[in-house]
Amino acid sequence: MKKLFKSIASLILVLCLFCPLTAFADTGGSGNIDGGGGGMGSGTSTNSWNGGNEGVRVTVVRASDHAVVTTPFDFTNKKPDNIRVHFGKVSKLSYSSGQQLTPTTSVYSYINPAQAMPRIISTNGSNNIEAIKKYFCSEYVVKRIADVTGMNYDVLIGGEYKILLEPIAYYKFEGTMIATTATEAALYDEQTSGLLRRRMVSLTHKNLPLALFLEVGDLGYPAWGGSKSSAASNADIKSSLGLGVVRFTEKPEEPQIDAYDYEYRVNTNVITAVRISGGQSDPDRPTRVSFNIGGQTYSVGNVYYPAGDSQLAWVQWKTPDTEQNMTIQVTVSGPGSTAKTTLNAKIVDLDKNPPPNPVADDRNDSFRTSAVPSRTVKSSASWSVWRPWWQEYWVWHSGDEDDDGYWCDHGWWEFDLDRYSASLTSSMSIKCDDNNPTASGRTMKSGYGINQTVIGSISSNQSSAVTQPQNAVSYFPEFCYETYWRLLERMGSGRFEFQNNPYSTYKNRTHFSPIWMPDGAYTVNTWLIDGWTPDGMLSANLIDSLTIRGNLWQDWHGAIRS
Repeated sequence: MKKLFKSIASLILVLCLFCPLTAFADTGGSGNIDGGGGGMGSGTSTNSWNGGNEGVRVTVVRASDHAVVTTPFDFTNKKPDNIRVHFGKVSKLSYSSGQQLTPTTSVYSYINPAQAMPRIISTNGSNNIEAIKKYFCSEYVVKRIADVTGMNYDVLIGGEYKILLEPIAYYKFEGTMIATTATEAALYDEQTSGLLRRRMVSLTHKNLPLALFLEVGDLGYPAWGGSKSSAASNADIKSSLGLGVVRFTEKPEEPQIDAYDYEYRVNTNVITAVRISGGQSDPDRPTRVSFNIGGQTYSVGNVYYPAGDSQLAWVQWKTPDTEQNMTIQVTVSGPGSTAKTTLNAKIVDLDKNPPPNPVADDRNDSFRTSAVPSRTVKSSASWSVWRPWWQEYWVWHSGDEDDDGYWCDHGWWEFDLDRYSASLTSSMSIKCDDNNPTASGRTMKSGYGINQTVIGSISSNQSSAVTQPQNAVSYFPEFCYETYWRLLERMGSGRFEFQNNPYSTYKNRTHFSPIWMPDGAYTVNTWLIDGWTPDGMLSANLIDSLTIRGNLWQDWHGAIRS
């Protein structure tokens, strides 16, 4: 693989010999990039980094849905053939979507661009962001990216795609040369129980993640508003740091602004969480968090974390049974603080827009089949809790002729990290209504009804911190999976069915397909939601299909007596 990438790099160099020397012509791209950093600590023989041992991971992303459309690759001015451990070619977007960090000892592949990159990772807090923007927005670099990925250059800059940039550092950790992006460093630190941060904090948690961050929110990541010179927590790195974006639009994309921090359903058990950081919280100096929700105060004590890190604090509560907007006030006492002390929650009622009564002479001559839409899905969640313990360190204090001396414990607080997770399993099935007289297996005529069952269950090693799925909403092809929907009724823990239909002769739990529905697959889409964890809501986007062949009128017969 390394030979292949070196061959590609050589090809790019040859091509450049035939290019005009205007290597930095404007592509029309704009760089959503900012940066910071600070001084570096002194390294050791087993844990060290040399300035300039760096690269940039490049990923092409579709602007509309933030999907990764090319395999990421790494640009670097160096020849890091001494890398012994790395984590493959995985983008920040993939990690954010749940991909696990997986170390590998395979040969590390890279590309040396013919036009050298400017310095990316600062050692003194003054990296040249303008030079970085100019380089990665240049015609030369974007054409090289198009060459490497196999994309057409005009398509790449046409406005439908963006380029995600992530700084990479090559450094020695515990005697082994490794390569990580900022996000990989944060994930790896969690796997090593904070050892990477303790050994390499100035690089992995300060200068590497602060090398690039966003000026305005993009690709689902927010603009960075925190310190530009202090070490960041793993959570902040994963959510907001170590990335830049090149966009190809005439005007910079407006940042997405959502006035609501949470959207909940009525009459639902939910979890609201905030992240606490700053200083160190331990049993001698504890942090306490209070949530004022709907006039009631929920308090969370014993929120502990080591210096330089953070801890989620959360509360479980039940939403009111009417739609409304709510303001949640968060108060922190003790060493820590939270970035946002006022949270806005929107409480919605999904049981307000069921389909109208279908009638026998309904028509829809303009109907066209629609694709099942994407909805927010999350099948797993993870969180952690710091657990402090006292490290004893006994020191003998000598006495004098009147005092025999004494032992004194000069110990300190150490922290262990307890990891928790939750995973959602789900399924749905639809069938022909039990009172359909002419159904055959999974085939029916249009105009008849269907029944549905949805199953959802969350398993967790901290069951007290999660809720089971509490709502399911079904959408139908005749309404293009919008306009009207059915909120299902929870029949027991993890089981949902249609509510009783007032238009059904037997008041069955049924949904009637329209008489005009054409032959073919009849696909129902159900969004299973409101399985809450400290790491957010677990949800699933489910589908199941029956086959329609013929219509209800074919079951009506007339006869003439002779």
